[in-house]
Amino acid sequence: QQQILAFSKLRPEDDLLRRQAVADQRGPAAYREHLRDLGVYRDLWGEDDVVDIPPVPEFDASRRLAIAIRAGEEILGSIWVAEGATPLSAEAPEILRSAAASASGHLAWLRARAETQRRFAEGLVAQLLSGGGDVEAIAGWLGVPADSRLAAVVLATEDPTARRRLADQLVLHFSAFRSTPLVAVQR
Repeated sequence: QQQILAFSKLRPEDDLLRRQAVADQRGPAAYREHLRDLGVYRDLWGEDDVVDIPPVPEFDASRRLAIAIRAGEEILGSIWVAEGATPLSAEAPEILRSAAASASGHLAWLRARAETQRRFAEGLVAQLLSGGGDVEAIAGWLGVPADSRLAAVVLATEDPTARRRLADQLVLHFSAFRSTPLVAVQR
């Protein structure tokens, strides 16, 4: 989704593009489109190495290096480095490769942990919906008051992939309204 999740401290010599990217956590759409036209994203997602992006003066963008963060064939994100007042060192590509490998392990661990928590919560919700389990105990595990009001939304589809996608979209939608969505997906 090309959102900036983390960044190093801004410095006076940082280019305008980096400052804008940090401020809005995405960077200007026109610059991202320019990168797309240059084939930068195709190279970034298609190769398993550092991509060297030349300066783009019309966007006040200095040279950048980028590398995809992967877990096997799955792309988890990317790391970008912007050249400052001094050129990037010759070791920068190797440092990026090492950083991507470290980030991959960390992000894969975070994803596995979140998936385990999601499945556990879904099991508890399914238990409640089937009339089983201790409401107080399950509510405690789920972090919701046992006596709170709730609404149930039931969706049906034969496609198991669509079930998961619909459940994820419901969680995202209700979370935007500061609700505590609890989901159970029937398999």
